[in-house]
Amino acid sequence: MDDLVQFVIVNWKVLFGAVGTVGLGVAVGAFLSWPSSDRRLIVKAALGALHTAYYEELHGKDDQIQERRKAIEALEKQMRKPEAPPGIDAALKQLAQGETGSAEAIFEQVLERKKAEGEDAYEEAAAAARHIGELTYFHDTKKARSAYAEALKLDPEDPDGWNRLGLLCARVGNLDEAITTFERLLELGNNVGDKRVIAMAYGNLGNVYETRGELAKAEEHHRKSLALNEELGRKEGMANQYGNLGNVYFTRGELEKAEEHFLKSLALNEELGRKEGMASDYGNLGNVYKMRGELAKACAAWATSRRLFEELGAEDRAEKVQKLMDEAGCGREKPGREGERKTGKAKLPSKSAEG
Repeated sequence: MDDLVQFVIVNWKVLFGAVGTVGLGVAVGAFLSWPSSDRRLIVKAALGALHTAYYEELHGKDDQIQERRKAIEALEKQMRKPEAPPGIDAALKQLAQGETGSAEAIFEQVLERKKAEGEDAYEEAAAAARHIGELTYFHDTKKARSAYAEALKLDPEDPDGWNRLGLLCARVGNLDEAITTFERLLELGNNVGDKRVIAMAYGNLGNVYETRGELAKAEEHHRKSLALNEELGRKEGMANQYGNLGNVYFTRGELEKAEEHFLKSLALNEELGRKEGMASDYGNLGNVYKMRGELAKACAAWATSRRLFEELGAEDRAEKVQKLMDEAGCGREKPGREGERKTGKAKLPSKSAEG
């Protein structure tokens, strides 16, 4: 059974890709009423994989831009060094066009040279390995994992490296390795008293436990992350954890609690002006309303999600939401007041419930 769950985690896009990431939430959510415990476990695994993949799909473009910017800055620094490898100008031009191969090759040269220089150069070697990981993170999982693992051998105190490695392990379904990696991140955060790192570790451990169908552990870890983010005043982290908790409750079929937490996430994302998060929240709310049989509210929420994706230039995601709306019989009507929440005016349900 574990092999089957891992197959679902790794291959969810092949198995369910026709309905899109938002539609998958509704499709697998419906299966929760099935009596088979095995089927419930598979659905939980698919929902967990959906959560990780949807987050990466939602934030991937911005992250890629940031990682390329880091690589450009690092290459410019290399260019000023006497031992700079040849081809940096060409690599910079290719990076500007989204091609990473030449930049990867240069960082590989730097990595090997600095490793050969000995321990005094390990910090620079680790930085080069991290740049390889950053450049390949979204298109070559195997190479990215290898690069981050190499970086951590050279610089084992880097929290972001442990976090990225854990996310990559989770992406390919190596959940035990992901848990071990995030627990190492948690230990590192506790050792240095860095609550941001601790919150990050708890949040991602929660995601892995959700993927494994261990929803009580998932809720526990997300709540710990939420509490730390609240203490730190990190509203983006709070919004993420409210959304994560909403996913846990949705998977359990506790739709009122799911709605409550998605609305809390939405309120924070609206306050922060995070359209990506708002689009995700409206999509999740649409899933909740659809499961409750409130089709008009579901269509309105999905329409708002679609519009926000369009405003972000994320046409592929907007089309996935539109396909879901078409399948539900929504059409292309504009969102009504029922689905588009005004900041500070929407009522939250009465019950209360952070790569």
